[in-house]
Amino acid sequence: MITRFLTYLLLSFMLFSCREAYHPELYDAPKALVVEGLITDELRSHTIKVSRALPFDSVGLIPETGAEVFIAEKGGGLYTFDEVKPGKYVSNPAKFRARTGSAYTLTIRTKDGKVYKSSEQTLFPRKEFSEITNTRRTGKYPNTDGGEIVYFNVPGSQFMTSLDLTSDTNPYYRFSSILVSQFVMERDTPKISYCWQKFNPDDYFNINDIKYNSSGVFQHDLGFCPVDCVFYGIYTKELRVASGATIKIFNTLDKFVISFKQYRLNKETYEYYKSLNKQLEAKQQIFDPIPFQSIGNLKCISDPDALVLGIFEVSAVSNRTFRINPLPQQDSFTLQPIDPLDPDTIVNSGKSPFVKPKTWIY
Repeated sequence: MITRFLTYLLLSFMLFSCREAYHPELYDAPKALVVEGLITDELRSHTIKVSRALPFDSVGLIPETGAEVFIAEKGGGLYTFDEVKPGKYVSNPAKFRARTGSAYTLTIRTKDGKVYKSSEQTLFPRKEFSEITNTRRTGKYPNTDGGEIVYFNVPGSQFMTSLDLTSDTNPYYRFSSILVSQFVMERDTPKISYCWQKFNPDDYFNINDIKYNSSGVFQHDLGFCPVDCVFYGIYTKELRVASGATIKIFNTLDKFVISFKQYRLNKETYEYYKSLNKQLEAKQQIFDPIPFQSIGNLKCISDPDALVLGIFEVSAVSNRTFRINPLPQQDSFTLQPIDPLDPDTIVNSGKSPFVKPKTWIY
């Protein structure tokens, strides 16, 4: 997720314009290290992604391979993360599980010998989700018609939760929402595929507004999700093949499933996401925030001039998952609580011929 937003910030460099062209002299500066680290109280493998940012006139990241990555627990042990893919370092859940109340520090030693270290991050106690509600409405989404972009209305639902921050000594939260549509694709011939798609409504980091801390309980917006078969391509299709014959494909909705996560953050992490949101919301005016002025919680302790971007987040996570009844009841959809679903284990879209995938919701 952080990769996507860093890419947006890189792109924003190219969106500013002036009345007079200015051609600065460019230097082959060292590429910044980019870190995406998330440790939670969940019993699972945790991931630290390490990469290099391309020069400002390019977009993308280069995986940083061969680094030493480890987590230190205050007053506790030292835990090594192994590189399983280029630039992707993971923990062993049999050896490492973050403990509530403990503090953790990330250290990275790159191949060039430089050492990067985060500030100390505390794992605060988990706070469970409050009631989740929804309201039916429509959203506008772009499509291409004859080479032009047009917007069309899609039925769906706005999801909300309530937050009581009056007695919260650490009122910093981040939220994520993922909707998964699962459907069966069947042709005239006896061939069946189990298909799925993910929808992420978040354009920015969804964090709570601290200014409401003294006002008691308030409603927090979890995002709008389309709840519509046509939007996800779940309808009967007719395809004409090379021979001229027509094949009918029947896409039958099996279920809509939506998963919400609530992360309890350290203040430093909260301020970082808040700063990124301000930059992403900028309208390219002269006094807009400058990209990359958001400082994370990492620095190079062996070379103060080495640039490092990104964040090391330590959070307690609450997860709630629902099956959505696609037939609305008056002004809302009925949500049926089911066992927690971790959308991170599901690729964005795919299909499995004949056999239900392991992530299929029964």
